[in-house]
Amino acid sequence: MAADIGNRLDTQVQVKRVDRHWIKPKLDLRKLIDIDMDVGKLIDVDVEGARNAGNSNRTDGAQRPANISRNRAIARTGNIVTSRDGYAHASPFGLQTPIMPPSGGPVNSLLRGSFFGYYFKLKPSAAMRPRILLANPRGFCAGVEMAVESLDLALERFGAPVYVYHFIVHNRIIVEGFERRGAVFTNELARIPKGAHVLFSAHGVSPEIRTASQELNLRVVDATCPLVTKVHREVREFARQGYTTLLIGHAGHDEVVGILGEADGIVLIENVNQAERVRVPDAEKVAYTTQTTLSLDDCNAIIKTLRVRFPKLRGPLADDICYATQNRQRAVQALARMADAALIIGSRNSSNTMRLVEIAEAAGIPAYRIDVPDEINPEWFRRTRTLLLTSGASAPEVLVKDTIARLKTELGATCEEQPGKRELVHFPLPQGLGPP
Repeated sequence: MAADIGNRLDTQVQVKRVDRHWIKPKLDLRKLIDIDMDVGKLIDVDVEGARNAGNSNRTDGAQRPANISRNRAIARTGNIVTSRDGYAHASPFGLQTPIMPPSGGPVNSLLRGSFFGYYFKLKPSAAMRPRILLANPRGFCAGVEMAVESLDLALERFGAPVYVYHFIVHNRIIVEGFERRGAVFTNELARIPKGAHVLFSAHGVSPEIRTASQELNLRVVDATCPLVTKVHREVREFARQGYTTLLIGHAGHDEVVGILGEADGIVLIENVNQAERVRVPDAEKVAYTTQTTLSLDDCNAIIKTLRVRFPKLRGPLADDICYATQNRQRAVQALARMADAALIIGSRNSSNTMRLVEIAEAAGIPAYRIDVPDEINPEWFRRTRTLLLTSGASAPEVLVKDTIARLKTELGATCEEQPGKRELVHFPLPQGLGPP
């Protein structure tokens, strides 16, 4: 049986008959805390069909009030306290019922209970539901698309197992999916049988790994992102010209490990403090390159410091931070001004994902990172009115769609896709996987 709701908050109500007995209305707010109603507003619930409930089967011998069909159970939030037992009581005579969790503050619950033998639950009105600002662009970049498609085709063409040196991309869900299909990820070439198919990940490898692969007669598919390959070329050229190369990046990242192997004397710079202290043999012959997935602001601060110390500092002809990293960071910076919180989809070992988290936090809003929608804690967003949602460059779009569905189910959220820079970059498949 359904019920109508007053239009003050446009709240949806579902009502069904659960018992013909006279049931004293009682709501356990200690267990049923789920909806965030604005302080001081009223929600009116007309209990349809109460008139037809009848006076039979009364346990106390009393008659039901004659005007019961006109009564309303009214939930009100504001400066109200609960009764001593932690319950909120509804009057059978249509009086306003104070509803407030024991901890104080506005009700934060999906209100459930029985009024006059009817079960009802209140859902948040449109005014109460979080609004999702879905960032654009987001998700896969061209390099990740190429690498993922390469491994997919390699498994189809060569059959399992196909070995992959390092994770194909830094996303746990993608890696686990390929493992189920027979991909074997390893950081040691010694674990790969001679003559086996091996795919180099999007993050690239050092010349030493390429040489060792040839010695093992491995059948290599090179899925290195072309933008990473560009940085490798720059480092080799700077070294050929006798420059000390300063590589701005994060120690231990697969991309950085590969680049450091390109030449002797490359110095890793991770922050401004290191840029202020680095020493070089010749201050007039210093160059820099960068990891492709850094924070734009952090990287620019380091480069500015290096230019002060080394006025003749050389850099790449074009920015090394990839277009996709820059576009996703700028989208987060723009939307963070309008949001109360941010939710970033991507894995912890994804550099570009973690930079998005840091950028949102730097804008002054709490930022949460998840691999999958099941990791969402609804309590994160109970008081959130506007939520920024985006995904790192190695997170598949299906995770975004599933996350939106979860937020709609859990919080009644609405979603608004935001405009953003259109990306038209596409990288061809590596040699050996293209059309026959």
